[in-house]
Amino acid sequence: MADFKFNEHRTVEIDSFEDIVPGKYRGLYERGENDDGVEVYTVSGAAKGIVDDYVGTADSLSKARGDKKTASDESASRRKVIQAFEEMASNLGLDEHDDGVVAAVTDHISDLVGKVKGGEEMRLNLDKIKMDYQRKQDEVVAAKDADIKDRDRALQKHLISDVATREITGAKGKVAVLMPHVERQCKVVRDEQGDYVVRVVDSQGDFRSDGAGGWMKVGGLVEEIKQDPDFGGNFESDTQKGGTGRDPGERKTNPLPNQNTGDKSPNQKISAGLDRLAQAGSKRAGIGT
Repeated sequence: MADFKFNEHRTVEIDSFEDIVPGKYRGLYERGENDDGVEVYTVSGAAKGIVDDYVGTADSLSKARGDKKTASDESASRRKVIQAFEEMASNLGLDEHDDGVVAAVTDHISDLVGKVKGGEEMRLNLDKIKMDYQRKQDEVVAAKDADIKDRDRALQKHLISDVATREITGAKGKVAVLMPHVERQCKVVRDEQGDYVVRVVDSQGDFRSDGAGGWMKVGGLVEEIKQDPDFGGNFESDTQKGGTGRDPGERKTNPLPNQNTGDKSPNQKISAGLDRLAQAGSKRAGIGT
């Protein structure tokens, strides 16, 4: 996953698409044309938010690793310079050998010099030195952890929302009503292949089984909700009317002529009436001659 960089491949030519983009990411692209009218693959609008959050999270992790390596290199350089301070700390009974002790001892000795001049008793407080150093380290780590967690939450929200919207829509459900109920029962995890996937969890946060040896998917959860009497009304009915558009029990008001019973259509009745009038006129004309 770390080898593929979305920022460098937001647009990929048709011929090299399968060679550059791993199979698990191809669904995030859509086919189109660039400004020159050449057919290319680009990150789809629906996946743009997910990709942006993923890129931000990856960059943050990369920066954190870089900061850690830089700090380690600087620590090695400083250790040569401050060897004398470490020896002094050892002579004073301080067996710790990290940079925090050296910096704290330097500050503490400056304070002791002032106390000696004032006639006060000298005293080393190793616990205070260690607590001050640890507090500063904890603040830095906590700030970085908070940033990474924020990005993880954003990534989870986009992934869950995308999958849930697709499944609810496919089941002809009301997305605005059902989405909060589905989101509460879903969680984003990395599967055995290293892909981020959405899984359904129970009230204790444990993954739910699909009853067939696998994990329940969002589609299965939506179908379960559809069968719930409290939520079933938020889906379109599956009942279909007949091809004529009439209710099966509806009576026909204008039946076609029945040739077996002798029933005639309105047009046939009018034609027969005109024939009778013509015949009557012919008979009267014959009597008068």
